Amino acid sequence: MNAFVASLQASPTGAVALLSATISATVAILVVIITQWVVGRRARTDLLTKKLEELFLLVNEASIENGKRRNAGLELIETYAKPDVDRKDVVHLSRNLPLDHKINMYVQLYFPLLRETLAQVAEVNQEMVAVFHKLSDGDEIKPIEVARSFLRMHLALTALWDEIIDNRALLVCETLHRPAYRKKEPNPSPKPTATGKPASAA
Repeated sequence: MNAFVASLQASPTGAVALLSATISATVAILVVIITQWVVGRRARTDLLTKKLEELFLLVNEASIENGKRRNAGLELIETYAKPDVDRKDVVHLSRNLPLDHKINMYVQLYFPLLRETLAQVAEVNQEMVAVFHKLSDGDEIKPIEVARSFLRMHLALTALWDEIIDNRALLVCETLHRPAYRKKEPNPSPKPTATGKPASAA
């Protein structure tokens, strides 16, 4: 070590050149590392943004399908008094929404922060599925039961929708800092009208 210091003192010009080369090499390496990190982060943000947009559209589509399921259920209840109605017509309504698996895939693979809210959606959906199971088995179902289960599902999907919007920057890793995760408290379920159709979502 002393010999190295002595050689630098003996040749200050060479020492300056060596120091400059060392600094330049270090800066070049840091620039490459930072550039690769920025490019990788940008690519990930672009990917997550695309996936979040697709998930958003799936949630919107699920909400539309939920409304169709309610309308079909109410119509079937009204026509079940007719002898020519086949109860097999309602079997498809007793299954989960067709988009459930797709939504679950997006959340599990890309947006684990949404898992808790998705679990609430799945729980509420099972309640609606149970109503249609009873209907397909020949049990008496009142329109208000269909409307109530629809409303709960509607609110659960809306909560998921709002959570996506409120936390977009965090979900797609758009910012360097980690903003606080925002999650709204669930709203109380509005009451269906006497006809079984909710006034706010009819």
